[in-house]
Amino acid sequence: MEFLSMWIANKSGNGVGVILYSPDDFKVEYAMTLNFATTNNEAEYEAMLSGLAFALRLRVKRICVHSDSQLVVNQMSGDYTAREPRMAKYLAAVRNLLGQFERSWVVHVPREENANVDLLSKLAFGDLEEFDRPVYTEVMDSASIDTPLGAPVYQQVNWMTPIMEYI
Repeated sequence: MEFLSMWIANKSGNGVGVILYSPDDFKVEYAMTLNFATTNNEAEYEAMLSGLAFALRLRVKRICVHSDSQLVVNQMSGDYTAREPRMAKYLAAVRNLLGQFERSWVVHVPREENANVDLLSKLAFGDLEEFDRPVYTEVMDSASIDTPLGAPVYQQVNWMTPIMEYI
C-alpha cells in the first residue's frame, strides 16, 4: 500500500482511537483501552505508536498523521521540546517509527474535525459489539515505552484477525 492517512484521538486518557484511510477507500478502525495510568498526551502518543506500527505491518510507504493534540504535533515538528523524560521517550519512539516510512507528515486538526476518531476512543470503554461496523480492538496493560519489544499484548479476535495474520 502506497499511502495512508491516519487520524488519532483520545477522550479520557485511557481510551484511544485510530482510523487508517487509503486513497482507494481502504479503512481500518482501531480502538484501544489503556489499562494503566496515563496522561492525555501520553495516550495520544500511544495511539500514534499503535497506528504507525499497524501501518508498517500493512507495508505503507507514506503516511500523514492527523492529531488534535497541539502539544504532540508541536513536539513532533520540533517547535516544542519534550522536557519530561516519559514524553521524550514517546517522542523518540514515534520518530523512530516515522523514520521507517519513505515519507511522513504530522499535522494538527481541530478537535471538531476529529469526531469519528473521538467516538472510537469513547467506545474503547464500551461494548464494541453494539457498534454498527467492525472495529479492531486492543487492550494494553502497560505503556509501550515500558514494554520490551515483542511482548505479547491481548488482542480481541474479530473479523480482521485472519487478515492481519495473513499480512
